[in-house]
Amino acid sequence: MGMGHSACKTTTIHESEVDKIVPNELKAFNDYLAEIGVDKNYQLGQDIQNGDIHNSLDDLDEKYDVDEVAEKISELANALCDAFEKATGVSIYTQGHDSEENGSRYDDVDGFFWELSVYQLTPEAQALKEKGIKFEDAYYVSFG
Repeated sequence: MGMGHSACKTTTIHESEVDKIVPNELKAFNDYLAEIGVDKNYQLGQDIQNGDIHNSLDDLDEKYDVDEVAEKISELANALCDAFEKATGVSIYTQGHDSEENGSRYDDVDGFFWELSVYQLTPEAQALKEKGIKFEDAYYVSFG
């Protein structure tokens, strides 16, 4: 099978908008990452989504147990996503993309980002827009 770039589309929501909806859960998530020194980068976004955070913990300080940290990050991310969906009716996920290694300089996303499960404006997504919550479609390519 040949290798090449594939077109991808996502609906992104800026973290400041997520903060308007689930501020406590977002703060808990970000504070824990800062406390343990884990960067919110593309790998972490992908790993949370894929359910295996261990890839993102290669540089974790030895004083932390990798399994415990992975479980805690997963719990905090899931709590945030669950609270967001409960508040809005729209699913949210972590995601990540490395445009330098797997994409193009024209990509709309790079690094860690929040992805909404919105393919068309459902009544719940329309309600977000009417409340002034901004989200947008983003396009990028992925090599594989």
